[in-house]
Amino acid sequence: MNYVATDRSAPEALAAQSASGQEPPPVTVPEKSLREMAIALAIGIVSCLYLLPFWRVTNLNPDEGLSLQGAERILHGQVPYRDFFSLVTPGAYYWTALLFKVFGDSILVARATLVIYGGVFSLLTYLLARRVCSQTNAALGAGLLTMTCLPYYFVFEHDRDSTLWALLALYCAVRFLEERGWGWAFSVGFLTSLTCLFEQSKGAGLALGLTVGFLLIENLSRQQRLFNAKRVMWLASGFALPFAVTLIYFGAKHSLGPMFADWLWPLRHYNSVNRVPYGFMHLSTSELDKLASEPLAWKVFALFTMSPCFIVAVLPILALVVLGRYVLMSRKNQLPSSGRAYYLLVCSCTTGLLLSIVDARPNLSHLMYLAPIFYVVLSWVFEAKAFGGTILPAVRSAVALYLVLSFASFGLAELVKAGAANQPLVSRRGTLETTAKDEVVAYVQNHVPAGANLFVYPYQPLYYYLTETRNPTSFDFLYYGYQTPGQFREVAQQLKSNLPKVLLFCPSFLLEIGLNAFPQTPLKVIAQRDPMIDLIVSHYRTCTVLRSTQSLNYIFMMRRDLPCPR
Repeated sequence: MNYVATDRSAPEALAAQSASGQEPPPVTVPEKSLREMAIALAIGIVSCLYLLPFWRVTNLNPDEGLSLQGAERILHGQVPYRDFFSLVTPGAYYWTALLFKVFGDSILVARATLVIYGGVFSLLTYLLARRVCSQTNAALGAGLLTMTCLPYYFVFEHDRDSTLWALLALYCAVRFLEERGWGWAFSVGFLTSLTCLFEQSKGAGLALGLTVGFLLIENLSRQQRLFNAKRVMWLASGFALPFAVTLIYFGAKHSLGPMFADWLWPLRHYNSVNRVPYGFMHLSTSELDKLASEPLAWKVFALFTMSPCFIVAVLPILALVVLGRYVLMSRKNQLPSSGRAYYLLVCSCTTGLLLSIVDARPNLSHLMYLAPIFYVVLSWVFEAKAFGGTILPAVRSAVALYLVLSFASFGLAELVKAGAANQPLVSRRGTLETTAKDEVVAYVQNHVPAGANLFVYPYQPLYYYLTETRNPTSFDFLYYGYQTPGQFREVAQQLKSNLPKVLLFCPSFLLEIGLNAFPQTPLKVIAQRDPMIDLIVSHYRTCTVLRSTQSLNYIFMMRRDLPCPR
């Protein structure tokens, strides 16, 4: 044991450790206290209970359908990259498929998993923050995380899974600083590798952050070495094991080439339509016009309620400030009395994870994906000691009051929104609740048998999963200007060779959703004719128009040699 839990009332012990050249320990190691662990467990349980009202609520976000439909393809014997396209590493698909295999093939199983994630997020956030924060401030950070993170975007997809592994990897890294055991070293490597295999950019950012953090601690703290040959071996073994299993598996499936091609695909194409400013919020023109027409008092209240959206974007930048402060003070031999290695490691990881999205899609949703790590910094703000100076400690009470009220208002707004979802959506994969009636799922289930082929264009893979139908192509997502012309030709060829009887087409997707979700869509794409239109018009007839939960019109179309259903 290298770190010993200390108390805030023991400055003499800290001074003695600094004088001896040892690394000052974090103020608290909560795992050594049954009371602390009981508090952490209680926070996790309460978080799960708080998230239950969101369990069945959906707005049919198509991103959720990608993970669910990918898992469904695997359960039917398909292999990612070889049989269907994916721009992310395969971990989330196989993890979701395993959940369905064990607990049942239902969207409610995925949603229940998300509730459990929420409990784990809050529990670990508390434990990480508690090392340098009081119980109250650590619990505040964890509680506000519960109220805002998942409720803002309650969607089961690969970003949630990868954040879980990243948070666990950071936790194990902090425990490694305290224990230096081979088990913690192996766990850090293993969980970092899992993060890479669930989402490659996040895994790369985490690996970079951990590497920089460990190097800074070694070079600036003047303590005994963190790593010897044995610890490096266990760390490397943990990192290599998941990758080795992945390479062997996909090699046996003759899909290594397509796998690497799909992994590298985002480097050239992801930002083609996806690039947005840092902290970007996807607000429609109608939402902005409605807010502009409200009285001034309402605008002020709305800005107050929405302020967490801006604060979340600031938190990783604050971590970078703390990192710079600790590096500078270490070089000048003006080290803080406690928690030096902890701050260097957590801030480095936070910065690495921030870099993983800055060059990709740094919108509010992606920042919220990483909130379980960023909210540790929020607890530091409540504590007002990590940043140095006298200003923040002097105004700490006012800042804390504002943060608590604004974040609670934001969370309450999401809770009210969830309570307004009173329209049942009965699907073959479970019953959900929506704020607006969806006509598509019911109509498809009434006229298309389970297991039949269906093609949805351009983008709503949730309809495949909820109606238990199959996409005959290898692309669950097609957006003109995002996918390459060659990929469009590939889909067209697959459709022509096996034309499904039924097709769902949303002609207004580009204008109503696409330009808001993908604001960098080139003007030439908007002006050109969609290459799929000719194929759809020449092979399918219009039967009826159906309204979706997202207020989009989907045209139910039948192959021209078949009559429309009555």
